[in-house]
Amino acid sequence: MKKRILFSLLFYFIISAAYTQSVSISTSGVDGDASSMLDVISTDKGVLIPRIALTETSSASPISSPATSLVVYNTATVNDVTPGFYYCDGSEWLRFFIGN
Repeated sequence: MKKRILFSLLFYFIISAAYTQSVSISTSGVDGDASSMLDVISTDKGVLIPRIALTETSSASPISSPATSLVVYNTATVNDVTPGFYYCDGSEWLRFFIGN
């Protein structure tokens, strides 16, 4: 009976710890912010967004079934797309606003 209770408590603490962790990517081993799912920490590096060649804003190609809010960097200049950051609104690719 004691072993069963001890095992149950250990199992509970392991599962609790696994579900309360955020993911941190850093070169220094710093823990991620508790309010984020992913926390990228660096003082001398950036995040590289996937680079693809879109064919047009109304076509999902070259990604099949892109998720709503998926972000990519387009490298192509063709039809109605030019290089820059785009996100999928569920039915088409929209370019992030670039102001002067």
